[in-house]
Amino acid sequence: MPQNIGYSDKYAAFSFLKMVVEESGVEEKLEEVKDKLKTFSRTYFQIGQNWQSIGERLAAPFQAAAKVFADFDDQMRRVAAVTGSSTANLQKMTDVAKQLGASTRYSASQVAGGMGALGMMGFSSKEINEAISKVMDLAPVTGTELAEAASIAANQLRVFRMDASQMVNVADILAATANGSAQTLADLG
Repeated sequence: MPQNIGYSDKYAAFSFLKMVVEESGVEEKLEEVKDKLKTFSRTYFQIGQNWQSIGERLAAPFQAAAKVFADFDDQMRRVAAVTGSSTANLQKMTDVAKQLGASTRYSASQVAGGMGALGMMGFSSKEINEAISKVMDLAPVTGTELAEAASIAANQLRVFRMDASQMVNVADILAATANGSAQTLADLG
């Protein structure tokens, strides 16, 4: 288009263009296209939201599993720190915690927490592996958390200078005393 077009020429061209658009129905077609684009946009926005929701639901079990693993790993690191166990002994305790976690009412993390409590009382890895299942019997019958029951039973065992192999006797005595009186296991501890 030439640069030296005057105002009246521009107005005439605009008027002509407007008349062509109005008569050809382009304006209505543009409105239809606009409406279709809005519908398209809403539909694909909803599809995107649905996919996001599906993705979140699919990721949830993996997030939960990662948390369970992290909790267990943290507990076993604590066991390693308080016992000073070798890699081989720590692996044995890890295997025991996993096996007991899979076959009892307690999770592997809870078992590891009980192991940590025994380790804090000076139990060796061998003693921990030997005593943990007996402590696991004590906790539910006294309504005590596993780590707390382990700490109390280990303390009593050490106070009376008993061997870890006698944990079953200590656990039985503590359970009978707690359940046969108004005292809780924590009170006895």
